[in-house]
Amino acid sequence: MPIKNYSTTAGNNTLSPPNGAPIGTTKVSQLDDIQRQVMADVREWYNTPEWRDLGHTPTFVSSSSFTIPTDVTASYRTGQRIRISDSSTLYGTIASATFGSPNTTISVTLDSGSITSSISAVSVGVNPDNKPINGTAINNLIGGVADNTLAPAKVAFTATDKLLGRSTSGAGAGEEITCTSFARTLLDDADAATARTTLGVGAASDTAAGIVELATAAEMQAGTDTARVPSVAVVQANKMVYATTVASTSGTSIDFTSIPSWARRVSVFLNQVSKSGTSAVIIRIGTGGSPATTGYETGAVDFNGSAQGGAASTTGFLLNASISATTTYSGMFNIEKSTSNTNAWVCSGTWNGAATGQIGVTSGNITLGGVLDMVRVTMENGTDTFDAGSITVRWE
Repeated sequence: MPIKNYSTTAGNNTLSPPNGAPIGTTKVSQLDDIQRQVMADVREWYNTPEWRDLGHTPTFVSSSSFTIPTDVTASYRTGQRIRISDSSTLYGTIASATFGSPNTTISVTLDSGSITSSISAVSVGVNPDNKPINGTAINNLIGGVADNTLAPAKVAFTATDKLLGRSTSGAGAGEEITCTSFARTLLDDADAATARTTLGVGAASDTAAGIVELATAAEMQAGTDTARVPSVAVVQANKMVYATTVASTSGTSIDFTSIPSWARRVSVFLNQVSKSGTSAVIIRIGTGGSPATTGYETGAVDFNGSAQGGAASTTGFLLNASISATTTYSGMFNIEKSTSNTNAWVCSGTWNGAATGQIGVTSGNITLGGVLDMVRVTMENGTDTFDAGSITVRWE
C-alpha cells in the first residue's frame, strides 16, 4: 500500500494485514507480513524520493489550476515544485494556493503543456520552501554527498558544454546554460590581462595589427608616426578644403559662403585678376552670412622700382595701395585666427603685377562679433567691376 495512504495517527492504521494492524485481532504470524509490506512501501517511495504524493484527489478547473477538498494550503506553498499526473506527466511551480470553503484552489505555472480533465494525482517537491537542504539530508536520500556539498558526479546534464544556472528572467527552477569550449578558456582567466592574452588582444596602449591608437593633432602634423590613426576631430582640424573657383570677370564683388566653424585659416588666391578702374581691392570677412564693413585695421604698401606708395583702410583688408585698371595681378592672402577661443583674425599677403614688376604687401586685423562663415572680395569704392582672372578660397 503506498505510503500516501498511511494515517499520521497510529491508531487509524487498522486495515487488514499486511496493509494494517487491527487492534486486538492481529496474530503473531501476521507480523512478518506487515513488516515486509512496510519495507516494500518504503522502497517504492524511495524510487522517487524527491516527490511526495500526499494522497489528495485533484479536480480539474482550468489549464493551469485545480482544486483539492479541504484546506491544504500548508502543504502546497507558493514557489514549490509540483508534478501532475494527467494524460501525460506535467511539471511546474505552484503560483498560489487559496482556500475558499470547501476547496483549496491551486494555480500553477507549468514548464510545458496544460492541465486537462484527465488529471488524476499530484505530488509536491520534497522541500516545501525551495530552500537549500542540509547535505546530510540529501545524503540520506541519494547517498554519496557530503555535508553542504553536492558532488559533480551526482548532477546529470543532457549534453556537453552546459552549466547549471538560470538564464530566464526572474526566480524559478535551475536551467542548463550553454558554455562553449571557447568560453571556458576565458572563465578560468584570473584577470583582465590574462583574458586579453587568451583573446590575443594587447593592452589599450599597445599597437598591434588592426589595433592602433588615435593620433593627436601634433602627431598628425609631424607626420612621423605612421602607426597612429587620426580621429575625425584631428582630421577636420588639419585638412584643407578648396571652394569652387569663381571667374572674376564681372560684378563688383565675389562671395564665398558656408565656411565651416572649425576653420582656423582662410586663404584667398587671386589669379590674373584685373578691374575696370583704379579702385583698390579689399577682402571682407563676416559672420551670419554678412561681411563686416567696419572695424578693420589694415594697411598696404606697393613697390614699383624705386617708387613706393602706401594706404590704409578700416572697411576691409586692403590688398593694394594703387594699381592701374590695365594691370593684372596675382597673389595669396592668409586670414588666420589669432587665438583658438576668440573671433579675432589677422590677415597678411603679397601680390605682384603682371609684366610691370610691381609688388604689394598687406596686413591687418579685425575681431568679428561671431564665428567666421563667409569671405567677400570686392572693390573699395563699391563701383568698379572685375573684368578678368579668377579667385579661389581655401580653408583649413
